[in-house]
Amino acid sequence: MIEKIIIRRRLPPRTKDLESDIQWICECLGLSERDKCKPAYKIFHEILFSLSRNSRIDSNAMAKKFNLTRGAVNYHIRYLIDSGILVRRGKRIALRSGNLTRTLEEMQRDINMVFEEMKRISSEIDRELGLEYR
Repeated sequence: MIEKIIIRRRLPPRTKDLESDIQWICECLGLSERDKCKPAYKIFHEILFSLSRNSRIDSNAMAKKFNLTRGAVNYHIRYLIDSGILVRRGKRIALRSGNLTRTLEEMQRDINMVFEEMKRISSEIDRELGLEYR
């Protein structure tokens, strides 16, 4: 279940380009921080490509590659896990549902469940406060 996620509406890239498309997904998911070096995006990108090659990459290698501390890499990985994008399976990090599309679909279901629960509770609040509508 998603703990925290940010959704931003952004215009999709004008032309089909893998890097631009990944960047757009990251922007929509709030992974493009104000920090110019964009560590969360770089880490997500690296994990995505290592998964596509069926290879492993560890936080030490990413820290060295992106000139970050291991703690900073792990912080961003935890953020991606808390956002429901990645999961930890033992010592491995993976997309939550094997591919990006299914991962986004599961995240959408989680968000819908949260909204359904909020609507249920809000209707009880409305009823108790006499704020019901026709």
